[in-house]
Amino acid sequence: MAQEPPQGRKRTVGDAIGGFARRVGELLGEVSAQVVLPDGLKEGLERARLLRLSGAPDQALGVLRALPDAVSNHAMARFSAGLCHVHDGLRGGKPLKALLEIIDAIGDEELGPAPQQLLRAAHAAFEGRHEAALDDLRRATRDAARVVEGDGGEARFLAHVLAAGSHFALGHEDRTLRELQKARAHLPPEAGAHLRAMVLVRGVEHLLAADLLDDAELWVREALTLDERDREATSLLARVLASKGDRDGAEAALLGFDEDDPAYDRTRLFIALCTGGVDPRPIALRVLQRDPEDPALRRLWALAELRHAADDPAVELEPTIAREIIASLVRACEGAAKAAADRYLHELAHAALRLELFPDAVRSLVETRLRSDAGTAPEELRLIRARVRLAAGDASDAAGDFVAGVPPRFRGDAELGGAYGPDPQSPVRNDDTRTALRAAERSLAVAELCLARNEALAAQELLVQALVEWPALPRARALLGELVHPEHAARLEDLLTSSTSLLAGVPTRVLGVSLEGVQTAMSMVIAARERLARPLTIAIMGEFSAGKSTFVNALLGEAVAPMGVLPTTTTINVFRSGPSGGGRVHYRDGHIETLAADEVQPFLHGLDSTAAAAIRHVEIERTGLRMGDTAVVDTPGLNALDPFHEQVARGFIDEADAVVWLFSATRSGAASEVGMLASLRAGGRQVLGVLNKVDTLEADEQRELADYLRAQLGEVLVEVVPVRAREALEHRTGDRKGEDPFAAVEQSLERNFMQRARELKRELTTRRLREALALARGSVSDAIEALTQRGVGAHGGMGDGVGAAVLLRRFADALGVGVLDVDDALVREGLSLGVLRTGKGVAKPPLDPQDAGYLGACFRDATLAALRRALLALAQQDSAASEVVDRELSSWAQGQLEGLVIAGFVTRTMLERGGAIVDGEAAARAAFRDALSPIAAAWSARAEGLVHAVERARARARRWGRAAPQAEALRLRATVLSSIDALAHAAHEVQA
Repeated sequence: MAQEPPQGRKRTVGDAIGGFARRVGELLGEVSAQVVLPDGLKEGLERARLLRLSGAPDQALGVLRALPDAVSNHAMARFSAGLCHVHDGLRGGKPLKALLEIIDAIGDEELGPAPQQLLRAAHAAFEGRHEAALDDLRRATRDAARVVEGDGGEARFLAHVLAAGSHFALGHEDRTLRELQKARAHLPPEAGAHLRAMVLVRGVEHLLAADLLDDAELWVREALTLDERDREATSLLARVLASKGDRDGAEAALLGFDEDDPAYDRTRLFIALCTGGVDPRPIALRVLQRDPEDPALRRLWALAELRHAADDPAVELEPTIAREIIASLVRACEGAAKAAADRYLHELAHAALRLELFPDAVRSLVETRLRSDAGTAPEELRLIRARVRLAAGDASDAAGDFVAGVPPRFRGDAELGGAYGPDPQSPVRNDDTRTALRAAERSLAVAELCLARNEALAAQELLVQALVEWPALPRARALLGELVHPEHAARLEDLLTSSTSLLAGVPTRVLGVSLEGVQTAMSMVIAARERLARPLTIAIMGEFSAGKSTFVNALLGEAVAPMGVLPTTTTINVFRSGPSGGGRVHYRDGHIETLAADEVQPFLHGLDSTAAAAIRHVEIERTGLRMGDTAVVDTPGLNALDPFHEQVARGFIDEADAVVWLFSATRSGAASEVGMLASLRAGGRQVLGVLNKVDTLEADEQRELADYLRAQLGEVLVEVVPVRAREALEHRTGDRKGEDPFAAVEQSLERNFMQRARELKRELTTRRLREALALARGSVSDAIEALTQRGVGAHGGMGDGVGAAVLLRRFADALGVGVLDVDDALVREGLSLGVLRTGKGVAKPPLDPQDAGYLGACFRDATLAALRRALLALAQQDSAASEVVDRELSSWAQGQLEGLVIAGFVTRTMLERGGAIVDGEAAARAAFRDALSPIAAAWSARAEGLVHAVERARARARRWGRAAPQAEALRLRATVLSSIDALAHAAHEVQA
């Protein structure tokens, strides 16, 4: 008799159906004497049953129709005919009318309600009324007195098959698998190839869909033990192996298949989609040609296109193909059985996010599912909803999918495991593919939210994160390209501000690649900004004794520059407009001394060579009104400078906006002067030539010398003006009247400098800005190239190309040996404590608590040390694998060891196995080793079970190794480099 569910537990639909199947099965041993089969009927029923089970229900019906009239209308004959129609329906037929006629004719008076309920359930299932089918099966009751032995076994099998189909149609995946497993267990021994294949194919398909790969392989291999030439089972084996990532094994399984065999194409496509290695598109097209309108085949074509694009980063899907991929997956989703609906929708959402396509059909399916129960929907659906809302400008509506913060983050789902996608061919079944795209889309969604809130810097970082996770994400690339600085105004001041802001935001290193040139460029831009803000600076230059100090005093109209000093005591003097007339002495060691107005000239004239050498430069305030705010730098003659002061002087010259070069009429056009003037002109300097001391020459000689200088240095000098500086100084500081001898110089200064002061300053500042931007561009370009090359050559920390399974097997073997070697520590510590006694055995129990605690600690420490040694060896081979194993195994191992110690494993082992010490230490170690064997085996098995986790970590490490440098290179190219180019173009326009 069937057992009732335990007291207090509710009966489920599965209990009811299972109970029905058991009750039908009990008919095998309960043949009632009340049913007497007429002569000739039993043999006919048996023949019909065997034909049905062999896969020939039509022939079985022929046998029943050929029965004599006297027995052909018997209830058992009609029930047998009904079973023929059930088999026909399972083969794809539509025997609805025939079944209905038999149900009406069979009644329940002779056989009881069970046969009629079974046939009614089949009719409801074939008609698509699956709730009704399950209801008929639930209400079926046992009537052993009216059914003959034999049909009961068949009926039990069919009940499980029908229940499985109805459960699947209603979305009950677990119950579907349970019923198929029961159908397999109760397959009649006489069942032919068709029934066995039907159960095998359906069972394996559901097992693969549920990601129960080991169970699927068990089913297939058991089928092959019955018939090793079973092509259906062989094809399924190839698919199972491909699902496990074993491409070589899958391809080896198909060696006996003809390449023109349709089953070969379907299975080869399955292998390509699961394991890659070949372009799956040609195979998918051949498969699709058999029925171009079949949604299942169109889905496979779409997956082949996606797989090829994923395998080859250079592939960019054409928009028409991308749209057709989404349309094909939409059709597959719409036609999916209820049990698989979420998996098909998950796959569609994944593809839509990858391709950035959210047509109305996709949005409708996503919104419908989220409205029904958003809490159990795949996260990708909420990502699509958020992306669609953000694209529509509904940032407030989308905010519900984000967690507040700086920056915000997407409200992601926990990774709870389970089967993803309809089957192993689906891209979402690959853990790394699924998690990488989801992480990228989270970052992209948050970046779009930040952009909607005008948080461009945060968005930039998030877009880079998205591209690190999924380098081919088109939307992230496009947005990053749009984050170039906006159009810059034509004002030089704005360009300097924008350049400073841009370069200040560039780090000195990116993933270890130096960008120090950018920092140097930023310093140059800051110096250019300061130059633009300062008053015009004019540097007075020339050889020593050319009369520069006298010229400066005449220029300023006051005797502020020391005259008549020796070359060795000359300092670099900077005259700035100020109220006090005092000075500041800047020393080489960095300290500054302040001078009062009446101390400046005594200080300068009192310097000796040692004191002058210690000074960097002197700033002197001038109180006169001549030259306005213009700063004048009086440099000693270049032929009178020591190396340090020459360097300082050249620094002031570089900072100067214009240069006045004094030539002495007594010696002019020296080679040193020509070389220095050429370098100034090359640096963009405007140089005014002043020919001093012309009072020593006749008028004709003055003109001749001036013409000579113009001829020799015309490309350098904007003009050559003769002057008598001493006479001009006397005129300007005395009471003389008449024509100013310095007028020609002032007019030339006004004409060439003062009127163009701002233009000169802007030209020089613009030139410096362009030089700084060129330097920055070179540094960024070098960094981009280095990052790109690093991405191309990255391997992500994996060593020697060893497969994860092989690597973990080696690790597991080494770990197992290490755990077994703990036997030595146990024997050694047991002897040292006196718990073990050579030649005598074990001390009389119980062990001292302190000894037991110490031995437990020794056992724990020695075992964990073995784990650490194995992990260290693994880390030297593969850092990614080592991190996974350390994370997944170490805490588990510690917990197990604590449990063993608490449970008294060490004490029990010492007492039970320690007696072997009588035969020597080797015997004791062997006994302890035997006790440690289960632990070593468990640890080894745990380690070997981490293959998928290691493969995911390796894939992630490879992706990060390639994608992180490339994403940073893209960021630098799209934002920094393009902004530098935009600023350089604007600077060129300003200068033009």
